[in-house]
Amino acid sequence: MGITEVDPIKYKLLFFRFINPERISYPDIDVDICMDRRSEVIEYTLQKYGHEKVAQIITFGTMKAKMAIKDVGRVLSIPLAKVNEIAKLVPEDPNMTLEKALEIDPDLLKMYETDEEAKRLLDLGKKVEGSIRNTGIHAAGLIICGEVLTDHIPLCVAKDTSMLVTQFSMKPVESVGMLKVDFLGLKTLTSIQKTVDAIKESQNLDIDWVNLSLNDSNTFELLNQGKTLGVFQ
Repeated sequence: MGITEVDPIKYKLLFFRFINPERISYPDIDVDICMDRRSEVIEYTLQKYGHEKVAQIITFGTMKAKMAIKDVGRVLSIPLAKVNEIAKLVPEDPNMTLEKALEIDPDLLKMYETDEEAKRLLDLGKKVEGSIRNTGIHAAGLIICGEVLTDHIPLCVAKDTSMLVTQFSMKPVESVGMLKVDFLGLKTLTSIQKTVDAIKESQNLDIDWVNLSLNDSNTFELLNQGKTLGVFQ
């Protein structure tokens, strides 16, 4: 089909995503490309489909436990040193909540029970914790539509890109039927390209990396030793 250079039938590779009846989510398209030239692929996509039919995907950053303490402390004009002292007592864990921190850290609990200012700070922190604090842009995902995007989903603009950005995050944007395409810029592919270029320059050898031998004994020897650092996937 030309989706990949590898012939799946020859190697008995199944496109599991398409034949698994239990997989109800929409298929998306992942394109792995050299990191250095990712911007060219995006520019091509914009030119081919039109700026009004292509958008980047928004992400929402939520307020974590430590950030809630710092933000509330700033609003209440509590001295920064004290705010930092309270925030340091919250254990380092991406899933940590203020409620959980009070349960597992005796020093934080003591401060909560004996210091009125700290208690107010933590009580307000619990209320704002988990709310959306800021927006960002999905590292790889783009939405491509056959029609003008504003006929289907709300859009916005972001300060650090000239492209349109969806107002729906990744899961909702897929659930309303939009096609997500991931342009993944990979260092490994860039490394391979630079290696091919270097061999061409130093030895004047053209390496066709699509049609390399799959029976090379030296390659298998390396794989058998587990020397796979930097090997793509």
